[in-house]
Amino acid sequence: MMRYRCYLFILAVIFSGFLGGAFYSYLSQNIVFANTRNNNYNPDSITIVDKNGKQRIFMGLDENDNPIIALKDVSGDIRAYIALASSSPIISLRDKNGTGRLIANVTQDGDPSIALLDDKKQIRLAAMLSNYGPYLSFFDDALKARVAIKMDKEQGPVIALSHRDGQFGAGLRIDDGSPRINMVGKNSKSSLLLNVEKTGEPTARFTGVSGATQLVMAVRDNNEPGVWLFDRGKIVRAGLSYADETGPRLGMRFLGRKPGLEMGLDAKLGPHLAMKSEDGDYLTYLGIPAGSTPNLGFFQGTQPIWSPAQSGANLPGAELPPSDDILRELTR
Repeated sequence: MMRYRCYLFILAVIFSGFLGGAFYSYLSQNIVFANTRNNNYNPDSITIVDKNGKQRIFMGLDENDNPIIALKDVSGDIRAYIALASSSPIISLRDKNGTGRLIANVTQDGDPSIALLDDKKQIRLAAMLSNYGPYLSFFDDALKARVAIKMDKEQGPVIALSHRDGQFGAGLRIDDGSPRINMVGKNSKSSLLLNVEKTGEPTARFTGVSGATQLVMAVRDNNEPGVWLFDRGKIVRAGLSYADETGPRLGMRFLGRKPGLEMGLDAKLGPHLAMKSEDGDYLTYLGIPAGSTPNLGFFQGTQPIWSPAQSGANLPGAELPPSDDILRELTR
């Protein structure tokens, strides 16, 4: 039901890969170019001056023979230009201090990108469109990608949030019609995963610092809510569920998965408590069947050693809901 590990892997790739360091490194190359253009040009150029004789438009080659069109303000400082660097076109818009604040580029592979910078020449927002889909990344003042948005043509939309150290912290995605929210602790092991399956089943999964599932909460497709507790070996040891036919039920299991205790309340059995040994034999049963007298029994092996009603041979079997196959699906 839940492709938990695959989901975490996809989000980790987004943050550690293209929308994180690689994306930043790629854009930085163009930012350096955009912020180091000066007023030194090849003399073979065309210039346009204003009525005061000041150069306002330049068309020609820069000192590295890159073709460029530059627009200057009345002070003679470049405020906007279009250039062709390493066969990649670049557009840069500068502030009054000469810092490139908006830089647009098309790579040699034909992928367009745009970056917005602060007054310290640091990327704060970047976007790109590649063959894999559009990307959008927000950076903090330490140059860490803190928010990443991706629309993958195969995986669908993804939003990921990171901690200050750049580690993945939370994510939201819709995978084939199933929305999912994942939150991860700084140790990258403890986590909470919320999702709604395509069949409409809402599920919450809690993972401890050991990386193993510890708690699952779900409403199954038959509208039965339940809570299940696991040990570190991913074995369900306790469960609480409700069904219209059987009512509320609480069960606990031994390490070997065999039921050890069950409490329930339903129209057929009434309120009841059953305790069993690790071999599966009854030890104690207390119940008040509907329309009958209270029933209390103590057992050794399969034989009752004390039972006022002497009905031990027909006691109902204790079973922790739901069945193991459902639990295996929940914890894959």
